[in-house]
Amino acid sequence: HMTDVLSYRNVYHNLNTTFGAYASYGFSDNANAALQYKFQYTDDYEKFDYQRNGGIDYNNSSEQTTRTFHNFFVLAGAFNVSKLTLKPSFTFDLQSEHTDYKRAALDTTCVRNNLLPKLTLDAIWTPNTLNNLKATFLYESKLPEVLSTMRYVDDTNPLYIEEGNPDLKRYANLGADVNYVLTLPKHEQMLSVTLKYFHLFDPIQSVLFSNTETGAYRCRQANTKG
Repeated sequence: HMTDVLSYRNVYHNLNTTFGAYASYGFSDNANAALQYKFQYTDDYEKFDYQRNGGIDYNNSSEQTTRTFHNFFVLAGAFNVSKLTLKPSFTFDLQSEHTDYKRAALDTTCVRNNLLPKLTLDAIWTPNTLNNLKATFLYESKLPEVLSTMRYVDDTNPLYIEEGNPDLKRYANLGADVNYVLTLPKHEQMLSVTLKYFHLFDPIQSVLFSNTETGAYRCRQANTKG
């Protein structure tokens, strides 16, 4: 009878650098705008050394270095029209990502350059001191983790094998939040009603494939219908 003994050593370090600039201008008492720029650099290093039965498991040991450059451009404003206040914000992330990944015979480099938008809008309507209506809208585009887009196979657990999917694409979420508050001064009470909506476009989920003969599963991430 043999016992399969598995252990690992994990090494991780991270470097994060950020700087930026901000400027605002008031067109009038009822309108102002702001422009912001932020640069962010991250350097992530992670290494897994797996050992099986006292020896190094080279097939499942891995080493990954990811360097990411973010250039955030933000344009925001606030506008008052009678009893209505609008606060739009537009954020664009010009992102450059460089990843080196080593695992067994796999030694690959992945470079991604993307423009990711994020749009928000706050609308506040206050007809009087007793009523307040606030609505928030959000649209944001995101990227899958770079490792999940690579061609790799993790069979550390032979009954649950994980693999990358090079066909993964970006996903996005759309959300809306509406809140109404009514103040009842006679009873010193407040009535609040909130409605929320959320939708994912091309969401990423884990998909399982089973092998009926061995009882093993293969897992990979894939875009699904939102």
